[in-house]
Amino acid sequence: MKKRILIFSTLFIAASLTAFSFIGDRHSTATVTETPCKTIYTSVTPIAEIFKPPVLTDFFYDFGPRFNPITKRDLANARTVSDFIDEKEVASMDGVRSTAVIIIKNDIQTDIRVFGKSERLTQEQLALIGAMEYSSNFLVQAEFHTKDANAELKGENIYRPHMTVVPEKQASYDGGRDALLDYFRKQNEKNIYNLDEEKLQPAKLHFTVTKNGTVEDVSLDRTSGYSNIDETMIRLANDLPGEWQPAENAKGEKVDQTLVVSFGIVGC
Repeated sequence: MKKRILIFSTLFIAASLTAFSFIGDRHSTATVTETPCKTIYTSVTPIAEIFKPPVLTDFFYDFGPRFNPITKRDLANARTVSDFIDEKEVASMDGVRSTAVIIIKNDIQTDIRVFGKSERLTQEQLALIGAMEYSSNFLVQAEFHTKDANAELKGENIYRPHMTVVPEKQASYDGGRDALLDYFRKQNEKNIYNLDEEKLQPAKLHFTVTKNGTVEDVSLDRTSGYSNIDETMIRLANDLPGEWQPAENAKGEKVDQTLVVSFGIVGC
């Protein structure tokens, strides 16, 4: 008797499971049929973008005269070292101990220099700066007194403003400074993937905008650390599109002006 009951119970459970599965299948089928199918769009990154090497985002570009600009007119009116030094720095000076005006050529301080012993420039110093042509570079060095012994040991009591003589009206690119830098940035972009920041160096691209508005004498003062970048920058300067408005002196006469594109990393 017990054996029959056990068999009957087993058959009943099996039948129940089969019925439940059938009902579940019917319910599932009805759901699929009644629910409209929706297409789900997902964002897919192209393979080329996934394997695209990273661009060095802090690759530096700048444009202008080589150093701090000063016109011949302002240079002719200069009488003291304070005429070359920022007002905030002048305020911190406690009497000038010595001065020097030093000519710079090819980014190197030359032996052409004249010394003085006070804030006021000597006649020899005035004669030296008065004879400078446009695009000349020079250094005014001023050592001043200080009661801070540590500052003197560190050389913090010496100011060395670097200057470049510029025309009263500087040469200008028709598209403007930003357009000029964008041109170099975009055309050089493919060269700045996966750069080693330890290898990258500050570089200066020099060129002259002539009084006729042409670009001449393109040269690189040093390598950026990457020859392909150097060669591209030189080519881009020679092939620069657009027009230049030449520089003018105080009389309105057109004159040549040498300008510099700095690139790579920030540096002197």
